[in-house]
Parts: sequence; structure tokens; C-alpha cells
Amino acid sequence: KPLYKLKKPLLLTTEEAHVMWGHAGKETIERLSENVKGLHISDGQAPKWKDCKTCI
Repeated sequence: KPLYKLKKPLLLTTEEAHVMWGHAGKETIERLSENVKGLHISDGQAPKWKDCKTCI
């Protein structure tokens, strides 16, 4: 049965978005915030691969 109730917007930092979407890069995170309704990503630099222990 589909859910028709509106959901709260998702507010994330760039670091949270990086982890949530499988360690996505900067460009992917920017495109997600532009193209996904209800997704708000705070301004800031997504972590570079060398700064993320999982990405190394």
C-alpha cells in the first residue's frame, strides 16, 4: 500500500551525504541536492577521497 503522507525534508551535511550515498563524490552530491525533491544539503565541501578513511 503506497504512503501518501508527506515526509519531512531531509537535511544533511555534505559529509553525511557523502557517506549515505556510498561515498559519492562532490559532483554527485551537488547533483543530488539539485535533483531530489525534499533533500537539502548544507553548503560545504564534500570530503575528498584522501580525507575519508573508507574511500582510501
